[in-house]
Amino acid sequence: MGIHLQYLASESMGVRALALKVITDDISILLDPACALGPIPNFPTPHTFEYVTLQQSTRRILDACVDTRLIAISHYHHDHYKPRERNWEYLGSDSTIFQQIFRNKMVFAKHPTDRIGTNQRVRAGEFQQHLTEVNGSFVPSDGRRFLFRKTEIRFSPPLPHGSVGTKLGYVIGICIQDPETCFCFCPDVQGPTVPETVDWILAQDPHVIVLGGPPLYLSPPKFTLEDRDAFYRIIELLAKRVRKIVIDHHLFRHTSGIASFYSLKEKLKKFGCTLCNFAEQNNERGNFLEAWRERLYANFPPNEQFLRWTNSPKKNRENTPPPIPGAIPNVNY
Repeated sequence: MGIHLQYLASESMGVRALALKVITDDISILLDPACALGPIPNFPTPHTFEYVTLQQSTRRILDACVDTRLIAISHYHHDHYKPRERNWEYLGSDSTIFQQIFRNKMVFAKHPTDRIGTNQRVRAGEFQQHLTEVNGSFVPSDGRRFLFRKTEIRFSPPLPHGSVGTKLGYVIGICIQDPETCFCFCPDVQGPTVPETVDWILAQDPHVIVLGGPPLYLSPPKFTLEDRDAFYRIIELLAKRVRKIVIDHHLFRHTSGIASFYSLKEKLKKFGCTLCNFAEQNNERGNFLEAWRERLYANFPPNEQFLRWTNSPKKNRENTPPPIPGAIPNVNY
């Protein structure tokens, strides 16, 4: 059969995520099974369409968990794992959803204390405790490999969450290989832009890569012109070695990243490499809701009930789901 990928949630599908399910003849495993929303300048509250999509994406992830015993978590940002805490404002999370995802699961995860920032260390400790309470098992996986009959899962050493010296900490890349196919998953490498990330990817000799793309909308020092140049140089290098690159996540949080993607897509064809995003892999049009948020508020104004919820105290917004429509129209800008 080879490796089959199910693309569950991402920015091109309307939420903050890089969630997918990997199926081989031997295993099925969920990678970063989470989705979230987030504030942007001038529009801190997501649009109602985003909340509907968050709800739909969460359901898709929960359905994917039913017949899967294995989960891998690259790092402890909430768009990569659902915490147990109740947070309806941005995360769409609570204890019931946590149990549905993690109960009785074996979780391969970023090491909770080694090469990890303070906030993520705290989250990792809480996650371990909550996982134990739902009979899950926690497996620190940095730099390790595991064999399931003819399928091998390899984890990278900690890789920078972006540029060298970033304050955002580290992530672990994941490689899954069976006798026919080799697949690499590198979330939040924000490009990539650093040599050690590229070296690890190329050492796996993958046929397909899923990358967390660069946040082109950020200004220096968070994302510099040098970072931008490094990304374009590295993506061409990868395109010469890999038949398919699936790029998503931070790249699509702003319209500038969407435009860059389509330009790059044409450019990489000369190397025989297909560049695509999650939505395209599902034969869908891009649904870049966060990048379109300002237009959504202008063209589809929320009703008074939703606006009252947005203006209520933060604790209420976290504890009370937003009043949202049951369905939304197709949008394309």
